[in-house]
Amino acid sequence: MSSISRTSSTSSDDAVVVDLADHEMDSKQAESTDDDQFPVDADSESEDDDDEDFSDDNGQTIVTPHGREYKALKNAKKVLIVTPAFPPNISFGGGVAITYDALTRRLKKRGAEVTVLSPQCGNLDGLSANMYPGFKLIAPNFPNLQRIWHCVGAADIVIVPDSIVAQFVIFIGRLKHTPVINNVHTNVKALLQKATFKYNPIPTLVDFFLALNTWLATVAYTTSPSYTSVLKKRGYRVVGSFSPRIKTQVFNEYDEPEAIAEARDWLTKGQSDKPVLIYVGRWSEEKRIHLLSEAKPDGVICAVIGDGPLADKINALHDEKRGF
Repeated sequence: MSSISRTSSTSSDDAVVVDLADHEMDSKQAESTDDDQFPVDADSESEDDDDEDFSDDNGQTIVTPHGREYKALKNAKKVLIVTPAFPPNISFGGGVAITYDALTRRLKKRGAEVTVLSPQCGNLDGLSANMYPGFKLIAPNFPNLQRIWHCVGAADIVIVPDSIVAQFVIFIGRLKHTPVINNVHTNVKALLQKATFKYNPIPTLVDFFLALNTWLATVAYTTSPSYTSVLKKRGYRVVGSFSPRIKTQVFNEYDEPEAIAEARDWLTKGQSDKPVLIYVGRWSEEKRIHLLSEAKPDGVICAVIGDGPLADKINALHDEKRGF
């Protein structure tokens, strides 16, 4: 896991300045997240910058009126990331945490000073979520907003995912004339609909404010071309998708046949001759992992890898005879 250095100051603008030297990652993991993957200028002609990481619905590089944000992010010397999810706790919001850890490394490699504000780093007050007892949301209280105010003013550009305080961050960015990139990661509306009664207006209301964030922010992105289409139909102003390549470089590595055979044997409990389906991700309600158990064909091994709030329920599905 990563360890984060904390400033010793106790002032209202106390923050975590992420230093790669403080990250306790093995060399292979560091190489996989620290490769030259993000971010780039969409208008750049440099050979080093031909791996643009923002794409439109068809996977094409985006050239929009917001192209200045590419340049702003690429050339920024001081970047602020305000996120509820960040290592070392990746059991909740793991994909988001890994994304911003990888992004921090990429920006740091480009010479930027990256400040991360997060309850996971201990520099923002957290708020417990009923659906995720072990996960801390960012509390919209005065000390947090005061700290965010000071940090936004000191930054060249701000990155904020969907969260309770995202709208505050965006408004502060407007007042401070600091560009804010809003990233939409989670289908919060669907998540709330599963957790409340059928005609509860809260999911729709929350979705309205999250959509409003994308209009108020300088520019907004989401996680995939397909989700871009879904959000646009719901009134979000998202211009494209945020590529996962900053955290998936490890999959470009070559694995020796012996290592692959060993992994298959371990995953299948010695039945490596059978087809193998793999799920890797957070074990939470919205992932609907139980459907994998119900839909798994006979003669196929399904390995579910991860952790999260539904760990006990998912572990209860373990059945070697069925190959799950």
